[in-house]
Amino acid sequence: MNLNLGGKSVIVTGGGSNIGRAISLAFAKEGVHLTVAEIDEGQGQKVVAEAQGLGAASATLVPTDVTRWESVQAMVREVEGRAGRVDVLVNNVGWTYDRLFVEKERTEWEREIQLNRKIKHPNVARIHDFGTSGDYPYITMEYIPGVDLRTAIQREGRGKRAVTHWRRLQILRAAAMVECRLETGRTHQVRVHMASLGHPLLGDPVYGRSGKNSRELLKNLNFHRQALHAAELGFTHPVTKHRLSFASGMPADMQELFTALLV
Repeated sequence: MNLNLGGKSVIVTGGGSNIGRAISLAFAKEGVHLTVAEIDEGQGQKVVAEAQGLGAASATLVPTDVTRWESVQAMVREVEGRAGRVDVLVNNVGWTYDRLFVEKERTEWEREIQLNRKIKHPNVARIHDFGTSGDYPYITMEYIPGVDLRTAIQREGRGKRAVTHWRRLQILRAAAMVECRLETGRTHQVRVHMASLGHPLLGDPVYGRSGKNSRELLKNLNFHRQALHAAELGFTHPVTKHRLSFASGMPADMQELFTALLV
């Protein structure tokens, strides 16, 4: 395949293994000046050797830790100094511990968030705490400058506390039913918090991407929104001070989706 990329300067972050390796080698076949930005130098060197054998105009490893801004800046300066410019950047890097969220240490979870959320969507949220309260794990974040003004994220130093308590009710096919109880009511709070755990809402067009099978199911069911339903709402009346509460059953379209996802 000729994509007319010969001679272009291309950076692939996390380009030393798995999908990143495949992307790097595909660009190499196009005759590009390839930069593999990879924290694992041994793995990165192997990909560089493969790329050179596949016809890359040049292939260079630049050891890079994308969770450190100074490391990213140094990598870009090195590329610009060597190749003169950056034509294509593939921000492929991503990583997780292969365990359930509730089984991970806090340090492990924070590392995942720092790598996968901070790098993909800079400054979306600052994590303050997470743990367990009764039967509900919880997550606390402060919203700070983000990539999308629709999320109502505040300026640095003016972030608002957001707390969601959640628990899994039922395992479904490639999904799960989760109950969330909110201490706060921030814009998109449930959607942002679930996405930050690596489990975005099914059908969420902003914070998550559904798998191929799920996308086909949503299309077949004509389900064109995130699978989120406010089952119970309550508040204290500002004048009478009476406690008011309202309940709503699952809407027909979500019930149809739930039935289709039953294991």
